[in-house]
Amino acid sequence: MVALARPAQSPRRVRHDWHLDRVPGFSDKGRMATIDILNPTALGPAESRPRRPRLASLRGARLGIRIDHAWRSWWQAADEIATLARTDLGVAEVVVFDPESRIGRPEEESAKVVEFAQRVDAAIVGLGT
Repeated sequence: MVALARPAQSPRRVRHDWHLDRVPGFSDKGRMATIDILNPTALGPAESRPRRPRLASLRGARLGIRIDHAWRSWWQAADEIATLARTDLGVAEVVVFDPESRIGRPEEESAKVVEFAQRVDAAIVGLGT
């Protein structure tokens, strides 16, 4: 067995260019930036409404499928469900709903969902996992 000698190392000096009284990367010049913080809670229903009666069949119906940019595997599942709904269940039309980034005001985001719900007879909005 051969032992290799390590070269002698001199102690390192660590350079600190920051100070505890300010955050690195931010300038002390100018005005402080502001941000808008959106309320992450969902708006509750404005009024209670009775549910629509359950469809006896999806044959001839408009089926809505909600997809999501952040959930890529759901896109594949949604494509497969849409195909099966048309071929095996006789769905007349599949309407795909993509809420996009969901960074708007809660009222605007809720309006998107309401518009989607009004366009379809039934909807699949996730896997329920």
